Amino acid sequence: AKSICGEERKLKNRSFTLMLFLTIVTLSFWPREAASKKHAANEPLLSCEFPLSLPDPRFNSPSKYLEIYRRDLNNETAFYPAAACLTHSGKVAAAEKLSKEASKDHPKWASPYFILAKTAEFALEDEQAIALYQRAVKLNPQWLQAGYDYAMALKAYENFKEAVTVAEAALKICDAYPEAKATHKYKHLLRRCKAESLYNLHDYNAAALEIMKEPADKRSQPVQKLLAQCYRERKQWPKLLSCTSSYLKSHPQDEDFRFFFFLAYSGSGQWQKAIDDLTMNLRLYDARKPKKLGLSELYDKREVRLLRAQLYDKLGKKDLAEKERAILNQQMGQTYKETIFRAKQ
Repeated sequence: AKSICGEERKLKNRSFTLMLFLTIVTLSFWPREAASKKHAANEPLLSCEFPLSLPDPRFNSPSKYLEIYRRDLNNETAFYPAAACLTHSGKVAAAEKLSKEASKDHPKWASPYFILAKTAEFALEDEQAIALYQRAVKLNPQWLQAGYDYAMALKAYENFKEAVTVAEAALKICDAYPEAKATHKYKHLLRRCKAESLYNLHDYNAAALEIMKEPADKRSQPVQKLLAQCYRERKQWPKLLSCTSSYLKSHPQDEDFRFFFFLAYSGSGQWQKAIDDLTMNLRLYDARKPKKLGLSELYDKREVRLLRAQLYDKLGKKDLAEKERAILNQQMGQTYKETIFRAKQ
């Protein structure tokens, strides 16, 4: 009986040991498997492995992020906030030193080269910054922030053709992962960068087509203005009128876009409508003008009156043209005297 009980205990102990072993093995492999499945499910988030927006360095000390990184020097997602926060808080030399150390220890990390590109920009070393951005994008092509900053650096350096290529590559990532958070943030920025580069390459049609991919209600004023400029360069006056009209419905006080009305009307030979639009511009200007105008404040108004005088000449209304120029000269003389008087005070 004792031997039987002893055997039962041994069997129970063996069973318990086996179950414990299987549990440990399962727990050791399950999180890794779950993490890999989660990573596969969130494949679009590969481009947002690093925070899209960092905490404001005025309220968050970089030391907190440095402490986290020092605990795990092999964690790139811990390195980036530490280095970026140093950069944002003005500690550029410290960020550069930290990034150089990380790039030596982990040459396949993209983020150290990205931070080094930022420090190079601070030092106005444009060519070096572009080379570092290029390396960061090569190591992590799906990091949209790096792709966007790389394209913008190329555009600023007036390498417009390469900027278009880089922006196109990043936009393909956006199209592949439409639900990624980085896509929502950077897609319209990349389109604007590409459109501006195409405009500078004088490919106005391609620039306009790129802008048109963005819904009209989501376009910013500079983007809508760029579209209008594309139509102006191609002398597509009906499209320019349509573009300007749709924008002014929601922004009626925007004088820049009212001036596109003048360009479209005068370009298509509708002189009277062009004069009417210039008159509306003068009324808007008078409604917001300061009590005392200086030379710089009067410049736009002077241009409008000169253009209106020229259009009166085209219509054969010489008397109105002369009247316009007389008012202009009188205002310019009075404003000049007032400006000199205030300057002496």
